[in-house]
Amino acid sequence: MTTGTPPSSATPGVPAAPGVSAAPGVSAAPGVPAAPGVPAAPGAPAAPGVSAAPALVPVHGLRHVPVQARSRRRLARMLDAADHLLARGGAGAFTIGAVARRARVPVGSVYHYFEDKEAFVEALALRYWSELAALVAEVAELDEHAPLEDPAGDALNALALGFRSRPGFLALWYSDLRTQRVRDVTRPTREAIGASVQRIFAVHWPQAGEADRAAAARMVVIAGDGLLREAFRQTPDGDDALLAESRTMLAAYTRARLGAPAR
Repeated sequence: MTTGTPPSSATPGVPAAPGVSAAPGVSAAPGVPAAPGVPAAPGAPAAPGVSAAPALVPVHGLRHVPVQARSRRRLARMLDAADHLLARGGAGAFTIGAVARRARVPVGSVYHYFEDKEAFVEALALRYWSELAALVAEVAELDEHAPLEDPAGDALNALALGFRSRPGFLALWYSDLRTQRVRDVTRPTREAIGASVQRIFAVHWPQAGEADRAAAARMVVIAGDGLLREAFRQTPDGDDALLAESRTMLAAYTRARLGAPAR
């Protein structure tokens, strides 16, 4: 799909996920301060020395792709409004009319970009997952400069932090808004997470074959996805005991699959 949007990037040094571009100067969902070395949610205050990532604006599936900065800000404002409604009132609070009122735009402006409610949900879910993928990419970049002791666990922690700081995402992902279409459109972002995990494995297991690292990364992403879903199904803050066991499991699998790390 040709978007006609000007080239832009997400987190510095990390390309945006497919179908998503960064909107400089546009804040997204309010979040919480990031842990050291992990970028904050867009719009959230970052930890000292860590810059917050710019808001991400999805372009996949839009009826009209905004080119001008003002249009991009309007679209981001609609997505922010939906995030606010989900975070405060859950999936039941999310309607096109409520989004328009919160964003202070006519309902027709929402339908200018989105064919229907599910298309809007797809765009919002894509933005959430693109932000989460950027968190793991940041871990990979940090690991390449200063190898981490438990890189797979740190990637899981970054995602857990991302889940905690995005209550709107949790409200969407654990509701009937998460349709098969929504799962399909966000799948490339999980592939982007897998690519970041492969970067991490290349640092710590350079002796392993590329195919082995790719297979291990795929399994870590699949397992991690299920473990995170279960941890946050238990509580909105994530079950700490389950997350700790998840780190142990992922570390044990990685060593069993790839051997002792070189670094």
